[in-house]
Amino acid sequence: MRARSLTVFGLLGLLVAVFFFDVLLGDNVLLTEDPSVYRPWGAYVAEEDTTEGAGRVDCLRAYLPRQVEVSRSIRSGRLRLWNPYIFAGTPFLADPQSRVVYPISLLLGFVDPAKAMGYDVALHTLIALIGMYLFMRSLRADRYGSMIGALAFGFSSFLFTRHGHPTFVATASWMPLVFYAFERSRKRPLGGTLLLTAALAMGYLAGHPQVFLFGVGALVIYAVHALIEDAATVGLRRALAGAKPLVIAGLLSLLLVAIQLVPFLQFLENSVGLETDPAPVMGAYQSHPLFLTRLLYPNLYGNPVEGTSWLPAIEIGGYHYSPALIYCGVGSVLLAVCASLFIRSRRHVRAMLILLALSLGLGTSTHLLRAATSVLPPLGYTSIGRITVVTCFALAALAGMGFSVMSSAGNERLKKISLCAVFCLVGAMLLAVLTVVFRGEVIASNVAALIERSVDRLSDRQRSGVFV
Repeated sequence: MRARSLTVFGLLGLLVAVFFFDVLLGDNVLLTEDPSVYRPWGAYVAEEDTTEGAGRVDCLRAYLPRQVEVSRSIRSGRLRLWNPYIFAGTPFLADPQSRVVYPISLLLGFVDPAKAMGYDVALHTLIALIGMYLFMRSLRADRYGSMIGALAFGFSSFLFTRHGHPTFVATASWMPLVFYAFERSRKRPLGGTLLLTAALAMGYLAGHPQVFLFGVGALVIYAVHALIEDAATVGLRRALAGAKPLVIAGLLSLLLVAIQLVPFLQFLENSVGLETDPAPVMGAYQSHPLFLTRLLYPNLYGNPVEGTSWLPAIEIGGYHYSPALIYCGVGSVLLAVCASLFIRSRRHVRAMLILLALSLGLGTSTHLLRAATSVLPPLGYTSIGRITVVTCFALAALAGMGFSVMSSAGNERLKKISLCAVFCLVGAMLLAVLTVVFRGEVIASNVAALIERSVDRLSDRQRSGVFV
C-alpha cells in the first residue's frame, strides 16, 4: 500500500478521533437516551433533568443491555443462548443484533460496556471512511474526490443520525469495502474473492440483517450492470467469468456466518411478525416524496423531535424524522449533479444513478414498492426507510466522482456545462428557501390538507383490504 494512502488513512483516523474525542478520551459515554427519565436513576436527579427528549431510545433499552451481556459471556467463557434481562427474555445467539460472534463486538467485550458504545461507533465510522476512500480509488477517482466521497458517506444522515443504534452503523460501514472488494476481484480474482468473502461475512455479523440485505441487493444490481457493460465490450463468456468471484465469495461467506445465521433463520421462521398483513407495514415506513427536499436542507420543515416543525402533517404516512432523512451535504448533491452530466462516458456514474433512482423510488413510491414486493415478498415485511443507506452511498460516490471529473483535465465544454448546472441549482435552491421563508405557512397548510386527504383515502382502502 502506498505511503500516500497510509497518510490519508491517518488523517481520517485523526478526524474520527477529534469528532469522537469526548467519548474516546473523555468521561462521556455515547448513549442517545437519558437514563434519568427512568427509575431508579430518576430518583437521584433534579426534575428539570428528566424533561429532555430522547433521540434513540433503543440505545439504552436494547443495545447497551446486549453489550453488557456480550461482556458477561466473554468474562465467563460461555456462549449464552438466551438473554433473560430485556423484553422479558429474548434469544441471544439467534438475535443478529446481539452480535455474539462478531469479532469487533467480542473485542469490545473487554471494555466497560457503556464506553464500548462510543468506541463501537467511532471505529465503524473509520471503517466506513476508509472503505469508501478505497472504493472511490478503485473507480479511478483522484485522491481529493475520493476523500469527498468518503466524508460524504461516513458523515451522511444514515450513519450520523443512528449513533444510538450501533448495529446500523456497523453494518453500513462494511458496505463500501464490499463494493471495493468486488471491484478488486474483477482485476485480481484470488485476493479480491478472499477480501469480498471477509467483507460480506463481517457485514452480516455486524448485526443488522435488513441493512445488510439492502447493501447486498445494491451490490447485485451493481454487478449485473457491470456484467451487461462487459458483455457488450469483451463478450458474454468473459463477462460471466468476471462474475464468478461474487458467487464464490457469497457461498464462502454463508459458511463463515452459519453459526449465527442458522439459529437466526429458525428464530425468523417462528416469528409471528411474518403472519401479519404486509400492506400496512409497507405504507408505514415509506416517506412522502416531499421529503426529498431534505436533500438540500434537512430542517426545511423544522425539527419534530424538538417540536419546531411548522408542517406536522408532513410526518403522516412516513416514519418519524431521521429515518426519512437523506442528507450527504448540499455540496455533495451539487457534485452528484455534475457527475450525472458524464453519464454517457462513465459506467460507474450510470451504475450509481441506477442505485440512487431505485432506492429513492422504493422509499417514496407505493406503486414501485408494490411491484418490487411481488417479485421479492420479504420486502413487504421490512422497514423500507432503511434503504436510505443505498441512497446515501450512491450520492456520496457520485459526489466523489463529480469532483474528480471536474478537477481533471479533459472536456472543457462539459466543465462549463457542469458549472452552469451548479449555478442554476444554487439559484433554484435560493429561490426555494426564500419561498419557504416568506410563504412557508401558506404552503404548509395547502400541502398538509393534500396529505391528510391522501392519508384518509389510504386508510379507507387499507380498512377495505386493498393496498394501493
